[in-house]
Amino acid sequence: MNKKSRILIVDDEPDMLTACAKIISVLGNEPVPVAHAKEAIKFLEEEEFDLIFCDLLMPEHDGMEVLEICQKLAPSTPVIIFSAYGTIDRAVTAMKA
Repeated sequence: MNKKSRILIVDDEPDMLTACAKIISVLGNEPVPVAHAKEAIKFLEEEEFDLIFCDLLMPEHDGMEVLEICQKLAPSTPVIIFSAYGTIDRAVTAMKA
């Protein structure tokens, strides 16, 4: 039996969070959806994930801050940053991190 990948999804938009969780679940993985970066950070401190899927623009902490914390707490875990409002500068910054 294949192990399900645990995927942390971080997005403050409820519809996007729900859609991502459904897709990840249909693909046979275990989604862990959270609506706030603070909640995601708490999960990262306590649990392990196979992938982190995080929105770039959120209130309080943005996706880049979450990326920096992920690199400290779980440096081998891949992180995908997504945004409806991205710029090339932000993409380059994320890739360099």
